[in-house]
Amino acid sequence: MPRSSPSYLRPYLEAAAEHGGSFEAQLWRSREAQRRRFEVLVELPGRSRFVGARVADLGCGTGGFAAFLSEEGVAIAAGLGVEAVPELAETARREAPAAWTVESYDFVRRPEDLDAFRADVAVLSGSLNTLSERQARRVVAAVFERVSIGVCFNFLSDRHHRTGPEDLTPARRFSTVAMLRFAMGLSPRVAFRQDHLDGHDAAIWIERAGAPTTDPT
Repeated sequence: MPRSSPSYLRPYLEAAAEHGGSFEAQLWRSREAQRRRFEVLVELPGRSRFVGARVADLGCGTGGFAAFLSEEGVAIAAGLGVEAVPELAETARREAPAAWTVESYDFVRRPEDLDAFRADVAVLSGSLNTLSERQARRVVAAVFERVSIGVCFNFLSDRHHRTGPEDLTPARRFSTVAMLRFAMGLSPRVAFRQDHLDGHDAAIWIERAGAPTTDPT
């Protein structure tokens, strides 16, 4: 692992060195929990926001979200998976459904590389877990500037009922109220959910104020 690797990538690079480009190297607790997060990230803005859209999955891992959309019959116009861990990017590239391409770079350091894709919608599922809350807000804001419709992301919520000590290493919890306040500072069109995974996870959709809407009001 290069010494210059940022701290937020090191847990994944170490996991990939041990497990290769496998599901385990993504540091998800279970496939079921990963899938439930995917379901919420589509349900929150609504399936119609993905149909016919150019979708970017930032921190795509092995390409699970692309596979999920394909399995659910969500017909996107084009998909881009971005993954900084080479082993995971290779797996995602090998298993990518039609209409998807995969690029390997660090979107945290280089959000401007997304410009060429001209994304309508961007998704970050688990991609913020090893960042500080300040870094996460900076990344989401940079991505939001680069999409025509909106960005959907999840994070570990600090508003949960679990008691006693917990070890989420290398992930960390964010202030849910602060993240909502941040989202509403970017746009008045914000949707929020925390009714899945027993309140452990939170998900936010931020839609551009100028994006087309079917809401007559």
